[in-house]
Amino acid sequence: MLFRSAAPGISIFHTIDWARSIAEHYRHIQPYGILIERDGRVLGGAATALISSPFFGKRLVSFPYAGFCDPLETEPGVIPELLRQMLRLAAELRASQTLFKCRRPLSSTSEVRLREKARFKHHFIDLRPGKERVWEACSRTAVRREVKRAEKGGVILRAGNPADQPDLLSTFYSLFFMARRRLCLPVMPAALFETFGKVFKERCWVATAFVGDAPVSGAIGFLHGKDFYLEFAGDSPAGRETGANQLTYWRAIEKALELGCDSFSFGRTSLEDEGLIRYKRHWGTIE
Repeated sequence: MLFRSAAPGISIFHTIDWARSIAEHYRHIQPYGILIERDGRVLGGAATALISSPFFGKRLVSFPYAGFCDPLETEPGVIPELLRQMLRLAAELRASQTLFKCRRPLSSTSEVRLREKARFKHHFIDLRPGKERVWEACSRTAVRREVKRAEKGGVILRAGNPADQPDLLSTFYSLFFMARRRLCLPVMPAALFETFGKVFKERCWVATAFVGDAPVSGAIGFLHGKDFYLEFAGDSPAGRETGANQLTYWRAIEKALELGCDSFSFGRTSLEDEGLIRYKRHWGTIE
């Protein structure tokens, strides 16, 4: 099984809801969970999935379509045992690779040797100082000025739960689809986002910015515990020219603050994407 708890350290990517949503639309992905227990207490766990591909064979990954999904421990020294169990599971499933998508570094042990495959940065905003401090930490020119420009320019933002506003979700997806195609990235199916709305309900938030009647920027985020994850976004050229992107992100941050969140996740970014890293740094993020 995967995790049901919203306890510290457990992200949205560790949950049953995330795993079921992904597996429903990707039949080649089969979720697995590993728990280590002692005397009725859970000492650690890992959320992972087997990906079967005719081109790349079988891989055990923690977790597909997740920014990060670290193995977790409640007591020191449990992680090495988790790694051993994951490797045993990979052998049973005849997976040729075991991949860990981690926010924090994992260390090799005498029994488990790890090799870095790709490097990413994860960007977060600490929301605990409050709205005014979070706003002041943003770049004056790259963020705050653009948000004000969008507001003065009449950019309108509509937001809500995607299950209650399917038209808004559809509009977001059209922007997401165009952006992924423009960047030559795989496009996730529209039905997956519909499932997110149904499964996560009030924990899912979608927003689309309009210039007149034209949608120009959109994003979808998720609430889990005290954390807000802005995982998917898309735009048109007008979204970058009008400040609509910054307005959309800022409204997402305001929503997270309204919900009482402690952190706001911008997701992970490849170290090779210097432009996106620079953009996220403009928001006063922690890496």
